[in-house]
Amino acid sequence: LKALQAKTSHCLVELITAITAKLPDESPVSTIVAVDVEALSNVCTRLAQQLADDDFASGQCLADHEGLLRSALGDGFPAIAEAIEGYDFAAALDSLREAAARHGITL
Repeated sequence: LKALQAKTSHCLVELITAITAKLPDESPVSTIVAVDVEALSNVCTRLAQQLADDDFASGQCLADHEGLLRSALGDGFPAIAEAIEGYDFAAALDSLREAAARHGITL
């Protein structure tokens, strides 16, 4: 049994090494994206109202406008998305307000 475990372990190490070699680099790619601030303001305002109302439609709003929100809100987006997915609408609203404020949008 120990011989089989050792052989399996060796095979797994080789497999992991081969898979890792095929994966793309993990280095982040910086991309400058022009953001339509008016569209962002409209989406953020609608999303903020849904979150304030504990409206489950906020998940669909987030999905519908993910590209704009992810591009504009950058590092703030994951916290908003995770809070909405976890139905913590108050935390999502706080995070959205903070992220939107960096674009001069008051919610």
